[in-house]
Amino acid sequence: MENLQVTDEVDATAQKPEKIDGEEIKDGHYFLKLHSNQVQTLENLAEMVEKELLGCENEEACGILRAASGKARLLVAQKLNQFKGLCLKNIEQSSSDDFPTTNEDLAGFWDMVMIQVEDVISECNKIKKLKNNNWKQEDDKTDGPKGPTPKVSVSAKKAAPKKTDPKAKEASRARDEARRKLIEEKRKAMKSNQTQPNPDMFVV
Repeated sequence: MENLQVTDEVDATAQKPEKIDGEEIKDGHYFLKLHSNQVQTLENLAEMVEKELLGCENEEACGILRAASGKARLLVAQKLNQFKGLCLKNIEQSSSDDFPTTNEDLAGFWDMVMIQVEDVISECNKIKKLKNNNWKQEDDKTDGPKGPTPKVSVSAKKAAPKKTDPKAKEASRARDEARRKLIEEKRKAMKSNQTQPNPDMFVV
């Protein structure tokens, strides 16, 4: 794939003729000259891309080349051909036409066409850069296989035993002892009441 001749980036604005101060009228004749220049530029680019396509073996590169050639050919056959018809109508029309094509109409249409022309030229400039880079996108980066992310084991923290205050421990022991004594006294009192005779039992 050594035949691509897009050696310099094409500036679409460079194809426009120079303005003549205050004299040149931007009518159908003026825009026909611009039209002719852009048609020639696009046809040359399409031919160069198609020559490159003849020796293309990279499927991805072939797709890029076909797309660029197709855009250029389609633009010439449709939009630019339509614009040429408007220019001729502007030149040949009479003042009695119901829908005349004005110079302002041509200027507005041409601005829209030039957006597409510049897009095709930009595509061809990208093709040149891709060819110089062996048809690899500049932002293509091959990342090596990434290994599994090591898991960080987090050991559970055991709650440290609470330190017991000696005074609190002694107070708790005293409360338990007092509780046992109280229970024992109640138990003795209940037994005493059960063994004591009831005086009413001996009343006749």
